[in-house]
Amino acid sequence: MLSFVFFPLFFFLLSSVYQAG
Repeated sequence: MLSFVFFPLFFFLLSSVYQAG
């Protein structure tokens, strides 16, 4: 069930990098 928490976390990090540049 780790993916259940890792999935949203990874998505948030990706969004942050996408918005940064």
